[in-house]
Amino acid sequence: MKSLVILAILLTCFSLQAKDKHINKNMNEVTNARTVITVTETERAFILERMRRMLETLTSVQQALIVDSPENADNLVRNLIAFTTENYPEGWYEKMPKHFQAMEDRLNERWRVLGENNTNDTKLIMKNTVQVMATCNACHRSFQIGLE
Repeated sequence: MKSLVILAILLTCFSLQAKDKHINKNMNEVTNARTVITVTETERAFILERMRRMLETLTSVQQALIVDSPENADNLVRNLIAFTTENYPEGWYEKMPKHFQAMEDRLNERWRVLGENNTNDTKLIMKNTVQVMATCNACHRSFQIGLE
């Protein structure tokens, strides 16, 4: 009986390992299908810091909505916009692929709406934050960063 249990466990382990290899192969295919955007180390540092700040801003905006203070959302977003404007690498946008530029434009429009719309309209704020997140997800699915 013990032999049968051990044999079943071994077969299950081999089956799970084979499944993991299949999943990893599929994940590599998805990852490798993304367009590589070649950037300098300085541009990479900006991109990563901007993504971190976008996540922090989205979190802060959601927190403002939870505590019923939607009027604070625009100020939080303006801080992100100021960082981006002050630190945006010169000529970076122009060297990006057109489909990346289109995502960047959509993303910036959503942030602009959130930053300029001094509103208490929670649904409008939520709609735009969801659109920001959808654009972020699409960008991560479509592109990967490569260094020059």
